[in-house]
Amino acid sequence: MRKLLTETILRKEYDKRRHTIKKRLKEFELAAKKTSDKQRFLELCFCLCTPQSKATRVASVIHDKNIDILMTCGWNELATMLRTNARFHNNKARYIIEARRYIPEIQKLSTNTMVAREFLVKNIKGLGYKEASHFLRNIGYRNI
Repeated sequence: MRKLLTETILRKEYDKRRHTIKKRLKEFELAAKKTSDKQRFLELCFCLCTPQSKATRVASVIHDKNIDILMTCGWNELATMLRTNARFHNNKARYIIEARRYIPEIQKLSTNTMVAREFLVKNIKGLGYKEASHFLRNIGYRNI
């Protein structure tokens, strides 16, 4: 009974927001077609930094103007930049630095969503299934 009630509520809510959801997914899909290596890396940095942190705070430092800093700076500078905007800033700075070596692979991810997600989870330290799914959705993948 409870399951049916929850499912009914979710379906009604989805029906109300269907247009907005589909529009947002289309935006992700269109943006994916024009993303550069740097843009994908920026999105990856955002997804690495948002767990247990507020997305708006993370977005205040993980943005286009800081892309070159994110791609080149050392651990200390990066940790300092994240300190007031992301929890566990020391670990997240290390995750970003370690993820740099996968920039070429990120640009050439499999078109199979599940294969791409497995690659990310196994190779990008600090990225679990949930955030890997967010990353893939944000760069245009579907059916996650």
